[in-house]
Amino acid sequence: NKIIRAAAEAGINKIYIGGGEALLRKDAAGVIKAICSCRRIKDVTLITNGMFLKDAAEALRRAGLKQVEINLDTLNFLVYQKINRKDGLYRVLDGLQKAQRTSFKRVQMNTILFRGINERELIDFAIMTKENEFNLQFLEYTPVDSRSTLTGQLHLPMHEAKARINAFQPLERKECETEQEKFGFKDSVGTMSYATLNSGYLSA
Repeated sequence: NKIIRAAAEAGINKIYIGGGEALLRKDAAGVIKAICSCRRIKDVTLITNGMFLKDAAEALRRAGLKQVEINLDTLNFLVYQKINRKDGLYRVLDGLQKAQRTSFKRVQMNTILFRGINERELIDFAIMTKENEFNLQFLEYTPVDSRSTLTGQLHLPMHEAKARINAFQPLERKECETEQEKFGFKDSVGTMSYATLNSGYLSA
């Protein structure tokens, strides 16, 4: 509470809770409630790997949480195991569905694109926005060390990803309340956005 009050007094009004898996804490909802109770804090966003979201979603919403972001880089069971070194894909997808039914103001899925790892799933991810009301944010993996052969091979340029999706079905700009541009298919209820990401990050 002291940290949050100090941050608020310094003019910070947006809090992102991430950098680990917050939902491993049994008192996660209580922590969220304490943060949301600070009047100067306008936006609180939880960033999660989604494995425990299904069971925690309602308690988090009651605690005052309005925005949740789920990190998910693959829809393939075997690839998920390779990236995360654990099972849990179906639990994450259940958590995503639960979040959409729990009246959060904003639900977002963050997906880092890796050439040779999940690039074949690009269209599968995009199709998810047709029937799911969330924002799918594609993140471009940008290596810090451009001389590294390994990291360079993983890089999938965002313009290439956009072109592939647009070739599958034309995208159009969607109206949104934020400054970030959002796109979607004509028949989609969800949206897509794009951003760059520094290397060294993988969904937990």
